[in-house]
Amino acid sequence: MADTTSVTYELSNSKDTTTFGPSFWIAFHDLAKRVPCDGCREHAESFMVFFHDLVNVRKGVPIYNKDNYNKWIKRISELAEEKKKRTDRAILGFVAVVVIAILVVTLIKTTK
Repeated sequence: MADTTSVTYELSNSKDTTTFGPSFWIAFHDLAKRVPCDGCREHAESFMVFFHDLVNVRKGVPIYNKDNYNKWIKRISELAEEKKKRTDRAILGFVAVVVIAILVVTLIKTTK
């Protein structure tokens, strides 16, 4: 087994991304490839490439896999839209409950 002491030291004590960056990405991509479930491994590898491309975008480096990047952006946008719809429905439901409560209280007061 290879001695990883120097790599661990460099990763924990260096702010130079040329030192720890490549080691970091190799380790993360390798970790995704080692997921035991085939379907989960495919998703993990796809997400890791997307995550790496997010960093590439931030750094102004070309995107490695535009189709994969766009797929994840679309999926994240869909999830955000679904959450917004659920939130909108929850708010609407809450408002409906408040209006009904006000109507019931008003009805009770007027019948006394």
